[in-house]
Amino acid sequence: MLLSGPNFLVLIWTFAVNFPQISGGPVNVEIVSLLPYDFGMGTALVRTGSAFALAVEEANKRYAPYLNMSLRLMYNATDRNCEEVAGQAIRTLSEYYYRKTDPESVYAIIVSQCFDVTGTQSVGSEWDWLMFANGASADDFVDKEKSPTGMATGGTFRSYAEFTLRLCIFHRWSHITVLLQTKAFSNFYSEVADSLFRAAAEYSGRYHFDVNLNMFDLVDESMIAALNHVKYRSRVIVILGPGATCLRMLLLAERAEGLTNGEYVFIVIQPQQQGFYGKASGFNNPNTTNLAAFRSFLYVTFKSPSGAVVTDLNLKLVRQAKALYNVTYAAGIQPLDGFSVMASYDIVDLLAVTVNETAATRVRGSGWSGRHLAERMSNRNFSLTVGEMYVNEEGARTLNLDVFAFNTTTNSMQVVNLWNPSDNGPSVNWATNTGRPPLDVPKCGFSGEDGDCAQQRRASLRTLILSVILGAGTPAIIVLLLLWAFGQYGAGLENVQLLNSEELSTQPLPSTIL
Repeated sequence: MLLSGPNFLVLIWTFAVNFPQISGGPVNVEIVSLLPYDFGMGTALVRTGSAFALAVEEANKRYAPYLNMSLRLMYNATDRNCEEVAGQAIRTLSEYYYRKTDPESVYAIIVSQCFDVTGTQSVGSEWDWLMFANGASADDFVDKEKSPTGMATGGTFRSYAEFTLRLCIFHRWSHITVLLQTKAFSNFYSEVADSLFRAAAEYSGRYHFDVNLNMFDLVDESMIAALNHVKYRSRVIVILGPGATCLRMLLLAERAEGLTNGEYVFIVIQPQQQGFYGKASGFNNPNTTNLAAFRSFLYVTFKSPSGAVVTDLNLKLVRQAKALYNVTYAAGIQPLDGFSVMASYDIVDLLAVTVNETAATRVRGSGWSGRHLAERMSNRNFSLTVGEMYVNEEGARTLNLDVFAFNTTTNSMQVVNLWNPSDNGPSVNWATNTGRPPLDVPKCGFSGEDGDCAQQRRASLRTLILSVILGAGTPAIIVLLLLWAFGQYGAGLENVQLLNSEELSTQPLPSTIL
Protein backbone atom coordinates (compact mmCIF):
# COMPACT_ATOMS: atom_id res chain seq x y z
CA MET A 1 0.00 0.00 0.00
CA LEU A 2 2.75 2.40 0.94
CA LEU A 3 4.35 2.07 -2.49
CA SER A 4 1.30 3.01 -4.48
CA GLY A 5 -0.08 6.29 -5.70
CA PRO A 6 1.49 9.55 -4.44
CA ASN A 7 3.79 7.82 -1.95
CA PHE A 8 5.40 5.82 -4.70
CA LEU A 9 5.97 8.96 -6.78
CA VAL A 10 7.54 10.75 -3.82
CA LEU A 11 9.87 7.81 -3.25
CA ILE A 12 10.91 7.76 -6.90
CA TRP A 13 11.50 11.52 -6.91
CA THR A 14 13.58 11.38 -3.70
CA PHE A 15 15.66 8.51 -5.03
CA ALA A 16 16.21 10.33 -8.32
CA VAL A 17 17.38 13.51 -6.60
CA ASN A 18 19.85 11.74 -4.33
CA PHE A 19 21.09 9.22 -6.89
CA PRO A 20 20.06 10.64 -10.29
CA GLN A 21 22.66 8.66 -12.21
CA ILE A 22 20.81 5.36 -11.89
CA SER A 23 18.66 6.01 -14.95
CA GLY A 24 21.63 6.63 -17.20
CA GLY A 25 24.51 4.71 -15.66
CA PRO A 26 27.27 6.02 -13.37
CA VAL A 27 28.97 9.35 -13.89
CA ASN A 28 32.67 8.90 -14.46
CA VAL A 29 34.73 11.31 -12.37
CA GLU A 30 38.43 11.35 -13.08
CA ILE A 31 40.95 13.14 -10.90
CA VAL A 32 44.18 13.88 -12.77
CA SER A 33 47.14 14.56 -10.50
CA LEU A 34 50.11 16.60 -11.72
CA LEU A 35 51.83 16.37 -8.34
CA PRO A 36 55.48 15.32 -8.20
CA TYR A 37 56.32 11.99 -6.65
CA ASP A 38 58.78 13.45 -4.15
CA PHE A 39 61.72 15.86 -3.55
CA GLY A 40 60.68 17.63 -0.40
CA MET A 41 57.32 19.18 -1.20
CA GLY A 42 54.62 18.75 1.43
CA THR A 43 52.05 18.25 -1.33
CA ALA A 44 54.05 15.51 -3.11
CA LEU A 45 52.48 12.10 -3.69
CA VAL A 46 54.58 10.27 -1.11
CA ARG A 47 52.78 12.40 1.49
CA THR A 48 49.34 12.97 -0.05
CA GLY A 49 48.87 10.13 -2.54
CA SER A 50 47.52 7.78 0.13
CA ALA A 51 44.81 10.34 1.03
CA PHE A 52 43.69 10.63 -2.60
CA ALA A 53 43.63 6.86 -3.05
CA LEU A 54 41.71 6.18 0.17
CA ALA A 55 39.20 8.98 -0.47
CA VAL A 56 38.46 7.66 -3.99
CA GLU A 57 37.98 4.16 -2.59
CA GLU A 58 35.60 5.40 0.13
CA ALA A 59 33.64 7.65 -2.27
CA ASN A 60 33.07 4.76 -4.68
CA LYS A 61 31.68 2.68 -1.82
CA ARG A 62 29.41 5.49 -0.69
CA TYR A 63 28.03 6.47 -4.10
CA ALA A 64 28.20 3.16 -6.00
CA PRO A 65 26.86 2.45 -8.54
CA TYR A 66 26.02 6.07 -9.31
CA LEU A 67 29.51 7.56 -9.34
CA ASN A 68 32.63 5.95 -10.70
CA MET A 69 35.62 7.87 -9.38
CA SER A 70 39.20 7.21 -10.46
CA LEU A 71 42.63 8.69 -9.89
CA ARG A 72 45.20 9.18 -12.64
CA LEU A 73 48.74 10.04 -11.54
CA MET A 74 50.95 11.82 -14.07
CA TYR A 75 54.46 11.87 -12.67
CA ASN A 76 57.93 10.57 -13.27
CA ALA A 77 59.53 9.13 -10.13
CA THR A 78 62.98 10.23 -11.32
CA ASP A 79 62.06 13.95 -11.47
CA ARG A 80 64.11 15.91 -8.96
CA ASN A 81 63.17 19.53 -9.66
CA CYS A 82 60.20 21.59 -10.79
CA GLU A 83 61.50 22.10 -14.32
CA GLU A 84 61.47 18.35 -14.94
CA VAL A 85 58.05 17.91 -13.31
CA ALA A 86 56.35 20.72 -15.22
CA GLY A 87 57.72 19.83 -18.64
CA GLN A 88 56.80 16.15 -18.48
CA ALA A 89 53.36 16.63 -16.91
CA ILE A 90 52.17 19.24 -19.43
CA ARG A 91 53.11 17.01 -22.36
CA THR A 92 51.40 13.99 -20.82
CA LEU A 93 48.30 15.96 -19.87
CA SER A 94 47.91 17.49 -23.34
CA GLU A 95 48.20 14.10 -25.00
CA TYR A 96 45.66 12.65 -22.61
CA TYR A 97 43.18 15.50 -23.19
CA TYR A 98 43.19 15.18 -26.98
CA ARG A 99 43.15 11.38 -27.13
CA LYS A 100 41.34 9.90 -24.17
CA THR A 101 38.82 12.33 -22.69
CA ASP A 102 35.07 11.93 -22.83
CA PRO A 103 32.64 14.90 -22.76
CA GLU A 104 30.25 12.93 -20.53
CA SER A 105 32.88 12.51 -17.82
CA VAL A 106 33.92 14.95 -15.10
CA TYR A 107 37.60 15.92 -15.00
CA ALA A 108 39.51 17.68 -12.26
CA ILE A 109 43.21 18.58 -12.20
CA ILE A 110 45.29 18.55 -9.03
CA VAL A 111 47.84 21.28 -9.75
CA SER A 112 51.38 21.36 -8.46
CA GLN A 113 53.35 24.24 -6.99
CA CYS A 114 55.87 23.47 -9.70
CA PHE A 115 53.60 24.98 -12.36
CA ASP A 116 53.42 28.59 -13.36
CA VAL A 117 50.00 29.77 -12.22
CA THR A 118 49.28 31.55 -15.50
CA GLY A 119 49.92 28.39 -17.53
CA THR A 120 47.73 26.24 -15.31
CA GLN A 121 44.95 28.83 -15.40
CA SER A 122 44.88 28.86 -19.18
CA VAL A 123 44.54 25.06 -19.29
CA GLY A 124 41.68 25.00 -16.80
CA SER A 125 39.89 27.90 -18.45
CA GLU A 126 40.29 26.61 -22.02
CA TRP A 127 39.24 23.03 -21.26
CA ASP A 128 36.66 24.06 -18.65
CA TRP A 129 38.08 21.59 -16.15
CA LEU A 130 38.07 22.01 -12.42
CA MET A 131 41.44 22.76 -10.84
CA PHE A 132 42.23 21.94 -7.23
CA ALA A 133 45.24 22.84 -5.09
CA ASN A 134 46.04 20.70 -2.06
CA GLY A 135 48.56 23.22 -0.75
CA ALA A 136 48.27 26.90 0.09
CA SER A 137 47.55 28.95 -3.04
CA ALA A 138 48.46 32.42 -4.21
CA ASP A 139 45.78 35.07 -4.78
CA ASP A 140 45.88 34.61 -8.56
CA PHE A 141 44.75 30.99 -8.34
CA VAL A 142 41.32 32.01 -7.04
CA ASP A 143 40.95 35.14 -9.16
CA LYS A 144 37.73 34.26 -10.99
CA GLU A 145 38.57 36.46 -13.95
CA LYS A 146 41.87 34.67 -14.49
CA SER A 147 41.00 31.28 -13.02
CA PRO A 148 37.23 30.61 -13.17
CA THR A 149 37.63 26.92 -12.26
CA GLY A 150 40.29 27.22 -9.54
CA MET A 151 39.47 25.83 -6.07
CA ALA A 152 41.95 26.48 -3.26
CA THR A 153 41.02 23.51 -1.06
CA GLY A 154 44.32 23.81 0.79
CA GLY A 155 43.52 27.40 1.70
CA THR A 156 45.48 30.45 0.60
CA PHE A 157 48.54 32.34 1.77
CA ARG A 158 46.18 35.26 2.08
CA SER A 159 44.07 33.43 4.68
CA TYR A 160 47.09 33.28 7.02
CA ALA A 161 47.81 36.97 6.38
CA GLU A 162 44.23 38.10 6.97
CA PHE A 163 43.99 36.06 10.17
CA THR A 164 47.15 37.76 11.44
CA LEU A 165 45.82 41.21 10.57
CA ARG A 166 42.55 40.45 12.36
CA LEU A 167 44.60 39.56 15.44
CA CYS A 168 46.30 42.94 15.18
CA ILE A 169 43.03 44.84 14.72
CA PHE A 170 41.53 43.03 17.71
CA HIS A 171 44.44 44.18 19.87
CA ARG A 172 44.57 47.65 18.23
CA TRP A 173 48.01 47.09 16.77
CA SER A 174 48.69 48.84 13.48
CA HIS A 175 52.50 49.13 13.27
CA ILE A 176 53.97 45.81 12.15
CA THR A 177 57.49 44.75 11.22
CA VAL A 178 57.86 41.57 9.17
CA LEU A 179 61.18 39.74 9.62
CA LEU A 180 61.60 37.34 6.69
CA GLN A 181 64.31 34.69 6.48
CA THR A 182 66.14 34.61 3.17
CA LYS A 183 66.54 31.29 1.33
CA ALA A 184 64.07 29.38 3.51
CA PHE A 185 63.25 25.80 2.44
CA SER A 186 59.64 26.76 1.55
CA ASN A 187 58.11 29.65 -0.38
CA PHE A 188 55.31 29.75 2.22
CA TYR A 189 57.06 32.50 4.18
CA SER A 190 57.75 34.89 1.30
CA GLU A 191 54.22 34.34 -0.05
CA VAL A 192 52.66 35.14 3.34
CA ALA A 193 54.85 38.25 3.60
CA ASP A 194 53.62 39.41 0.20
CA SER A 195 50.02 38.66 1.18
CA LEU A 196 50.41 40.64 4.41
CA PHE A 197 51.38 43.74 2.48
CA ARG A 198 48.58 43.28 -0.06
CA ALA A 199 45.90 42.64 2.55
CA ALA A 200 47.08 45.53 4.75
CA ALA A 201 46.88 47.93 1.80
CA GLU A 202 43.30 46.85 1.12
CA TYR A 203 42.28 47.92 4.64
CA SER A 204 42.94 51.52 3.60
CA GLY A 205 40.05 53.72 4.69
CA ARG A 206 38.90 51.20 7.31
CA TYR A 207 42.06 50.62 9.33
CA HIS A 208 45.50 52.08 8.84
CA PHE A 209 48.35 49.60 8.87
CA ASP A 210 52.01 50.61 8.77
CA VAL A 211 53.85 47.45 7.66
CA ASN A 212 57.56 47.31 6.95
CA LEU A 213 59.84 44.44 5.94
CA ASN A 214 63.34 43.44 6.96
CA MET A 215 65.05 40.34 5.59
CA PHE A 216 67.71 38.44 7.49
CA ASP A 217 70.23 35.67 6.89
CA LEU A 218 70.54 32.69 9.19
CA VAL A 219 73.50 34.05 11.18
CA ASP A 220 73.39 35.70 14.61
CA GLU A 221 74.70 39.08 13.42
CA SER A 222 72.04 39.40 10.73
CA MET A 223 69.26 38.20 13.01
CA ILE A 224 70.21 40.63 15.82
CA ALA A 225 70.46 43.47 13.29
CA ALA A 226 66.94 42.60 12.10
CA LEU A 227 65.66 42.71 15.68
CA ASN A 228 67.35 46.06 16.30
CA HIS A 229 65.71 47.33 13.10
CA VAL A 230 62.34 46.90 14.79
CA LYS A 231 62.85 49.27 17.72
CA TYR A 232 62.19 52.53 15.90
CA ARG A 233 59.34 51.19 13.76
CA SER A 234 56.92 48.99 15.69
CA ARG A 235 56.23 46.81 18.70
CA VAL A 236 54.64 43.95 16.71
CA ILE A 237 57.13 41.57 15.10
CA VAL A 238 55.97 38.90 12.64
CA ILE A 239 58.75 36.32 12.19
CA LEU A 240 58.51 34.32 8.96
CA GLY A 241 60.82 31.34 8.86
CA PRO A 242 60.98 27.68 9.94
CA GLY A 243 60.27 26.81 13.57
CA ALA A 244 63.94 26.44 14.50
CA THR A 245 64.67 29.90 13.11
CA CYS A 246 61.84 31.47 15.11
CA LEU A 247 63.01 29.83 18.34
CA ARG A 248 66.54 31.08 17.72
CA MET A 249 65.19 34.58 17.08
CA LEU A 250 63.33 34.65 20.40
CA LEU A 251 66.45 33.56 22.27
CA LEU A 252 68.51 36.23 20.49
CA ALA A 253 66.00 38.91 21.50
CA GLU A 254 67.84 39.11 24.85
CA ARG A 255 70.89 40.39 23.00
CA ALA A 256 68.94 43.14 21.26
CA GLU A 257 68.64 45.75 24.01
CA GLY A 258 65.09 46.50 25.12
CA LEU A 259 63.25 43.75 23.26
CA THR A 260 62.50 41.70 26.36
CA ASN A 261 60.90 44.48 28.40
CA GLY A 262 57.35 43.26 27.72
CA GLU A 263 56.55 46.00 25.20
CA TYR A 264 57.01 43.76 22.14
CA VAL A 265 54.78 41.09 20.55
CA PHE A 266 56.30 38.24 18.56
CA ILE A 267 54.01 36.44 16.08
CA VAL A 268 55.09 33.26 14.28
CA ILE A 269 53.05 31.79 11.40
CA GLN A 270 53.41 28.14 10.30
CA PRO A 271 51.23 26.23 7.81
CA GLN A 272 51.31 23.02 9.85
CA GLN A 273 53.13 21.29 12.70
CA GLN A 274 55.28 18.86 10.78
CA GLY A 275 58.77 18.52 9.35
CA PHE A 276 60.95 21.62 9.04
CA TYR A 277 57.99 23.83 9.87
CA GLY A 278 58.36 22.62 13.43
CA LYS A 279 55.79 22.28 16.18
CA ALA A 280 54.46 24.56 18.89
CA SER A 281 55.87 22.12 21.43
CA GLY A 282 59.34 22.95 20.10
CA PHE A 283 59.12 26.17 22.14
CA ASN A 284 58.48 24.33 25.41
CA ASN A 285 61.04 24.68 28.22
CA PRO A 286 63.20 27.32 26.47
CA ASN A 287 66.87 27.46 27.44
CA THR A 288 66.68 30.91 29.02
CA THR A 289 65.87 32.53 32.36
CA ASN A 290 64.34 35.61 30.67
CA LEU A 291 60.86 34.53 29.57
CA ALA A 292 59.58 38.00 28.64
CA ALA A 293 59.87 37.35 24.90
CA PHE A 294 58.14 33.98 25.23
CA ARG A 295 55.32 35.47 27.31
CA SER A 296 54.69 37.95 24.45
CA PHE A 297 54.79 35.22 21.80
CA LEU A 298 51.86 34.05 19.63
CA TYR A 299 52.15 30.95 17.42
CA VAL A 300 49.60 30.75 14.56
CA THR A 301 49.16 27.45 12.74
CA PHE A 302 46.73 25.04 11.08
CA LYS A 303 44.24 23.43 13.44
CA SER A 304 44.38 19.64 13.13
CA PRO A 305 40.96 17.94 12.86
CA SER A 306 39.82 15.72 15.70
CA GLY A 307 37.09 13.27 16.65
CA ALA A 308 36.38 9.55 16.44
CA VAL A 309 35.95 9.59 12.65
CA VAL A 310 39.28 11.38 12.23
CA THR A 311 41.03 8.90 14.54
CA ASP A 312 39.76 5.99 12.45
CA LEU A 313 40.67 7.74 9.22
CA ASN A 314 44.21 8.43 10.46
CA LEU A 315 44.69 4.71 11.12
CA LYS A 316 43.58 3.87 7.59
CA LEU A 317 45.86 6.55 6.11
CA VAL A 318 48.85 5.22 8.04
CA ARG A 319 48.27 1.75 6.60
CA GLN A 320 47.65 3.14 3.10
CA ALA A 321 50.82 5.25 3.17
CA LYS A 322 52.88 2.23 4.15
CA ALA A 323 51.31 0.00 1.50
CA LEU A 324 51.47 2.45 -1.41
CA TYR A 325 54.58 4.54 -0.71
CA ASN A 326 56.41 2.73 2.10
CA VAL A 327 56.00 5.81 4.28
CA THR A 328 56.03 5.40 8.06
CA TYR A 329 54.74 8.08 10.42
CA ALA A 330 56.73 8.82 13.57
CA ALA A 331 55.15 8.36 16.97
CA GLY A 332 52.83 11.22 17.84
CA ILE A 333 52.43 12.33 14.21
CA GLN A 334 49.15 11.72 12.42
CA PRO A 335 48.60 12.05 8.65
CA LEU A 336 45.76 14.54 9.03
CA ASP A 337 47.97 16.82 11.13
CA GLY A 338 49.27 17.98 7.75
CA PHE A 339 46.91 20.39 5.99
CA SER A 340 47.95 19.04 2.55
CA VAL A 341 46.90 15.51 3.51
CA MET A 342 43.59 16.78 4.84
CA ALA A 343 43.03 18.94 1.74
CA SER A 344 43.77 15.96 -0.54
CA TYR A 345 41.13 13.83 1.13
CA ASP A 346 38.67 16.73 1.13
CA ILE A 347 39.12 17.36 -2.60
CA VAL A 348 37.72 13.93 -3.44
CA ASP A 349 34.91 14.26 -0.88
CA LEU A 350 33.99 17.73 -2.10
CA LEU A 351 33.99 16.70 -5.74
CA ALA A 352 31.85 13.61 -5.12
CA VAL A 353 29.22 15.57 -3.16
CA THR A 354 29.00 18.34 -5.76
CA VAL A 355 28.84 16.05 -8.80
CA ASN A 356 26.15 13.97 -7.15
CA GLU A 357 24.11 17.11 -6.42
CA THR A 358 24.62 18.58 -9.87
CA ALA A 359 23.57 15.42 -11.69
CA ALA A 360 20.01 15.97 -10.41
CA THR A 361 19.51 19.02 -12.64
CA ARG A 362 21.93 18.24 -15.47
CA VAL A 363 20.67 17.31 -18.92
CA ARG A 364 22.42 14.18 -20.07
CA GLY A 365 24.53 14.78 -23.15
CA SER A 366 25.20 18.43 -22.26
CA GLY A 367 28.68 17.74 -20.94
CA TRP A 368 30.12 18.83 -17.60
CA SER A 369 31.25 22.39 -16.97
CA GLY A 370 34.11 23.02 -14.57
CA ARG A 371 32.91 26.61 -14.19
CA HIS A 372 29.46 25.49 -13.16
CA LEU A 373 30.82 22.97 -10.66
CA ALA A 374 33.15 25.62 -9.21
CA GLU A 375 30.20 27.98 -8.74
CA ARG A 376 28.22 25.26 -6.94
CA MET A 377 31.14 24.66 -4.57
CA SER A 378 31.67 28.33 -3.71
CA ASN A 379 30.19 30.46 -0.94
CA ARG A 380 28.77 27.55 1.04
CA ASN A 381 29.40 25.11 3.88
CA PHE A 382 30.06 21.40 3.48
CA SER A 383 29.88 18.55 5.99
CA LEU A 384 32.60 16.21 4.82
CA THR A 385 34.21 13.10 6.27
CA VAL A 386 37.02 15.01 7.98
CA GLY A 387 34.72 17.77 9.25
CA GLU A 388 32.98 21.02 8.42
CA MET A 389 34.40 23.16 5.63
CA TYR A 390 33.47 26.58 4.33
CA VAL A 391 34.45 27.62 0.79
CA ASN A 392 34.23 31.36 0.19
CA GLU A 393 32.87 33.11 -2.89
CA GLU A 394 36.31 33.03 -4.52
CA GLY A 395 36.58 29.26 -4.18
CA ALA A 396 39.09 29.34 -1.31
CA ARG A 397 38.74 27.20 1.75
CA THR A 398 38.67 29.07 5.06
CA LEU A 399 41.27 27.27 7.16
CA ASN A 400 40.71 26.69 10.84
CA LEU A 401 43.73 28.10 12.66
CA ASP A 402 44.92 27.76 16.24
CA VAL A 403 46.80 30.33 18.30
CA PHE A 404 49.28 29.05 20.87
CA ALA A 405 50.77 31.10 23.70
CA PHE A 406 53.34 30.37 26.40
CA ASN A 407 52.14 29.09 29.76
CA THR A 408 54.57 30.25 32.45
CA THR A 409 53.30 27.68 34.95
CA THR A 410 54.03 24.67 32.75
CA ASN A 411 56.78 26.34 30.68
CA SER A 412 55.00 25.09 27.57
CA MET A 413 52.82 26.26 24.70
CA GLN A 414 49.04 25.96 24.87
CA VAL A 415 46.09 26.89 22.66
CA VAL A 416 44.46 30.14 23.80
CA ASN A 417 41.26 31.99 23.03
CA LEU A 418 42.41 35.45 22.04
CA TRP A 419 39.01 36.55 20.77
CA ASN A 420 37.30 36.14 24.11
CA PRO A 421 39.92 36.28 26.88
CA SER A 422 37.19 36.57 29.52
CA ASP A 423 36.33 32.90 28.96
CA ASN A 424 37.49 30.38 31.52
CA GLY A 425 39.94 28.87 29.03
CA PRO A 426 43.68 29.58 28.89
CA SER A 427 44.74 33.14 28.08
CA VAL A 428 47.99 34.95 27.31
CA ASN A 429 50.19 35.79 30.31
CA TRP A 430 51.47 39.07 28.88
CA ALA A 431 54.84 40.35 30.14
CA THR A 432 53.70 43.97 30.47
CA ASN A 433 53.49 45.68 33.87
CA THR A 434 49.71 45.83 33.55
CA GLY A 435 49.31 42.24 32.37
CA ARG A 436 47.52 43.57 29.29
CA PRO A 437 48.65 43.28 25.64
CA PRO A 438 51.45 45.67 24.68
CA LEU A 439 50.51 49.06 23.26
CA ASP A 440 50.77 49.65 19.52
CA VAL A 441 52.86 52.75 20.17
CA PRO A 442 54.64 53.03 23.56
CA LYS A 443 53.92 56.02 25.78
CA CYS A 444 57.25 57.56 24.76
CA GLY A 445 56.96 56.57 21.09
CA PHE A 446 59.28 54.26 19.23
CA SER A 447 62.26 56.57 19.82
CA GLY A 448 61.55 56.82 23.55
CA GLU A 449 61.51 60.64 23.26
CA ASP A 450 58.03 61.42 21.93
CA GLY A 451 54.76 62.57 23.50
CA ASP A 452 54.75 63.30 27.25
CA CYS A 453 58.27 61.93 27.45
CA ALA A 454 59.51 64.74 25.20
CA GLN A 455 58.22 67.34 27.69
CA GLN A 456 59.65 65.38 30.61
CA ARG A 457 62.96 65.17 28.80
CA ARG A 458 63.02 68.94 28.19
CA ALA A 459 62.14 69.62 31.82
CA SER A 460 64.87 67.24 32.97
CA LEU A 461 67.34 68.92 30.64
CA ARG A 462 66.53 72.38 32.06
CA THR A 463 66.98 71.06 35.59
CA LEU A 464 70.30 69.49 34.64
CA ILE A 465 71.58 72.67 33.04
CA LEU A 466 70.56 74.75 36.05
CA SER A 467 72.22 72.34 38.45
CA VAL A 468 75.40 72.39 36.39
CA ILE A 469 75.39 76.15 36.38
CA LEU A 470 74.80 76.34 40.09
CA GLY A 471 77.24 73.59 40.91
CA ALA A 472 80.04 74.83 38.70
CA GLY A 473 79.18 78.52 39.06
CA THR A 474 79.95 79.08 42.79
CA PRO A 475 83.77 78.93 42.39
CA ALA A 476 83.47 81.16 39.34
CA ILE A 477 81.53 83.79 41.29
CA ILE A 478 84.17 83.76 44.03
CA VAL A 479 86.93 84.23 41.46
CA LEU A 480 85.04 87.10 39.85
CA LEU A 481 84.57 88.77 43.23
CA LEU A 482 88.27 88.41 43.99
CA LEU A 483 89.21 89.83 40.61
CA TRP A 484 86.86 92.74 41.17
CA ALA A 485 88.37 93.29 44.59
CA PHE A 486 91.89 93.26 43.26
CA GLY A 487 90.78 95.63 40.55
CA GLN A 488 89.47 98.01 43.13
CA TYR A 489 92.68 97.57 45.12
CA GLY A 490 94.80 98.45 42.10
CA ALA A 491 92.73 101.54 41.48
CA GLY A 492 93.31 102.68 45.11
CA LEU A 493 97.08 102.27 44.91
CA GLU A 494 97.33 105.14 42.50
CA ASN A 495 96.58 107.48 45.47
CA VAL A 496 98.87 105.79 47.94
CA GLN A 497 102.22 107.25 48.81
CA LEU A 498 105.15 104.91 49.23
CA LEU A 499 106.31 104.96 52.78
CA ASN A 500 109.58 103.91 54.23
CA SER A 501 109.80 101.90 57.37
CA GLU A 502 110.33 104.87 59.50
CA GLU A 503 107.27 106.69 58.21
CA LEU A 504 105.11 103.59 58.34
CA SER A 505 104.81 103.69 62.05
CA THR A 506 103.61 107.35 62.06
CA GLN A 507 101.42 107.53 58.84
CA PRO A 508 97.85 106.11 58.65
CA LEU A 509 96.91 103.68 55.78
CA PRO A 510 94.97 105.17 52.89
CA SER A 511 91.25 104.87 53.48
CA THR A 512 90.74 103.20 50.08
CA ILE A 513 92.50 100.05 51.20
CA LEU A 514 90.09 97.54 52.77
